[in-house]
Amino acid sequence: MQDAFSSPSCSILFSTLGRKPKEFGLHSLRKGAAMYATCGSVGGSSLISILRRGGWSVGDTLGRYLRADSAGDQFVGRCLAGLPINKATFALLPPHFTTESLCNQLISTKINTAIHMVFPFVDLAEYMNMREILLMRLASLIFHREWLQSTLPANHPLRQKFVTTAPELAELADYVVTTSESGMTATGIPPQTAILKQLQELRPENLLDGVKRILEECARRHDRPVKAESLLHFWKGKYRLVPKKWPGLPTVSPAADWQLWWEGYEHKFSETESVRISAFRLLKASDFATRSGQYALTEWRNLMTYYTNKVRILEPAIDHRHPSLADIQNMWKALEKHGIAPKSAEKMTQRTIRASNRTVLTTAKVIRKRRRAENVSTLP
Repeated sequence: MQDAFSSPSCSILFSTLGRKPKEFGLHSLRKGAAMYATCGSVGGSSLISILRRGGWSVGDTLGRYLRADSAGDQFVGRCLAGLPINKATFALLPPHFTTESLCNQLISTKINTAIHMVFPFVDLAEYMNMREILLMRLASLIFHREWLQSTLPANHPLRQKFVTTAPELAELADYVVTTSESGMTATGIPPQTAILKQLQELRPENLLDGVKRILEECARRHDRPVKAESLLHFWKGKYRLVPKKWPGLPTVSPAADWQLWWEGYEHKFSETESVRISAFRLLKASDFATRSGQYALTEWRNLMTYYTNKVRILEPAIDHRHPSLADIQNMWKALEKHGIAPKSAEKMTQRTIRASNRTVLTTAKVIRKRRRAENVSTLP
């Protein structure tokens, strides 16, 4: 190196860069790898594992009692492979062919043909022990083929090889994986990587399919088939039971309110656009974008809870948790029969309102005023 640095061409180069030859030196591959393993991240491997992998002495006493083990060495290997230690992909396996593809005679023949095309200088008949290495190399080339084609120079030999073998490699891409489904086991995985993988699976977009299946299954159990896509709506960072543009709780009669409380309804935005609104008893304050909507839901819940508590006493044989359509109608008839639900016009303040035109908010006020006059606790 000193002879090279003292040559006229290097002297001119150093002068151009404004540097001196003594400022440069060699850093071996082993030293560079050790530095990357120790300083490449804040969660690197133990120093003993790095020293053992590098083949350095750790001293007589430490060398006697701190033996090398496979787990630490495997973790160092993953770090040196450049896998991101702060992501779940740290547990990825190298690209490899699935066991099923290797056992399939037709696919295995295509793989052998691709090996001969990509590595024509290797005679598998003579060097059969290299087949496993070539399989891994071929799988890696197939997995990264798009990146290699876009990155390698046009005159690169490997790029030229891709031009002649592109159809064959693309055909085998479906059989190359980086997961453990083929039976290969990932080693050297730290605990935080498993936690990161679980957190990744808990993302909303990953949970949505499972939630949809649960909702659809619940709907089928009650003979009310409905698509879960119409029950979940994502806005303002959360999944909600109503769309953002839904105008809110409708103004209808108490009898219709009772039906909506248990069944929900199909809301039409236009002639061509409609959405299924879940049973109002399932709604929460977070499903409403305005305080007025949240207040209205509170009044609905108070009134319907009052009715439900009464009907449990009047009709104990009915399943009050999951009533059928007939049960819902029978419960309301029982409320009307015993004078709990409004049947006739009742006077509130200075005006008389027909029961059929009375809204939930008005009915709640009527009942609350009547119970206060009777010195009874108000609505729940």
